[in-house]
Amino acid sequence: ECAKCHKKNLENGTVTQFVHLEFEKCSSCHQDPHKGKFKQECVQCHSVESWHQVKTAAFDHNATQFALKGKHASLKCEQCHPKNPKEKNPSGDLGFHIVRYKQCKDCHADAHARQFDGRRDLGACNTCHTENGFVGSTYSALQHKASRFPLVGAHNAVPCIKCHQDNKVQAKSTKQFHWKEDLVCTACHQDIHKGQFNGKMTNGCETCHSTDAWDELKFSHDKTSFPLKGKHADVQCAKCHKLQNGIPQYTGLAKECNQCHEDQHVGQFAGSKGTLCEKCHSEKSWKSLLFDHNTQAKFVLTGKHENVKCDKCHKETILKNKRVIKYKPLESACVDCHPAQ
Repeated sequence: ECAKCHKKNLENGTVTQFVHLEFEKCSSCHQDPHKGKFKQECVQCHSVESWHQVKTAAFDHNATQFALKGKHASLKCEQCHPKNPKEKNPSGDLGFHIVRYKQCKDCHADAHARQFDGRRDLGACNTCHTENGFVGSTYSALQHKASRFPLVGAHNAVPCIKCHQDNKVQAKSTKQFHWKEDLVCTACHQDIHKGQFNGKMTNGCETCHSTDAWDELKFSHDKTSFPLKGKHADVQCAKCHKLQNGIPQYTGLAKECNQCHEDQHVGQFAGSKGTLCEKCHSEKSWKSLLFDHNTQAKFVLTGKHENVKCDKCHKETILKNKRVIKYKPLESACVDCHPAQ
């Protein structure tokens, strides 16, 4: 209507003004809905046919404060700027004008369910991603070394998906990247020892193992309550640490000789404290005897008895259905060995 432009601006608002009106620029008559965001003239994007008919070919988005790079360059305008002024745009505002756009999360949902909010950069996406595509992270092994869990040893060869798995976080198909608990070995690895070493490991699993290889042990049996000496040092681990319920038994093992070794004397030396093999034998060799007949037996060897061979007195016999050498009890009277002449 004429009165929209020719208003009563003269003679105290009583006379309609027809000449000397400013109309060189759109802004002479129209309020700038972009509030000065664009420095170019309105006609570069719009025409007098319709405000909503935008000359997209002539419009240079890179001249705005949000240059279109990577995947953003292939988007259709209406994907960010809805035609319906009552429809919400990605930043949550209504209509064409986007207020929040400086951070990725202003328009994009957090695919990681806020797992990185605690970082120094507050979870900035560009730390790991670029505008060229979400899939394909720029996060490097060097950056991982600066994380709470540096990758060392065999961990360097582990595929990312082995640790960062799906369905661990309550969000749509996101992977786990943040752990609240301490990153000890058992946070990812099952304890194959089934708690046998709980409370005994001063440095967790690394007390005995390293990240270079599981089989490379730092374990020293000498620091246990059963140091390996003599012949025991040559015995294979599995000889003593046998499977129990499918796992090798390492703790709670008896240390008495007869728990592993068969009593060759079938109980002849058993006492109130069991059979104390170490009184006569050592770990160097079963045949290396520590036995002293004069201090450990009731029959002291003196005189001619000193030169008598053992088997002259200690002969083979059957005890408990087994052929063994009899050591005790033996008769000790002279006539028991020397018949009357």
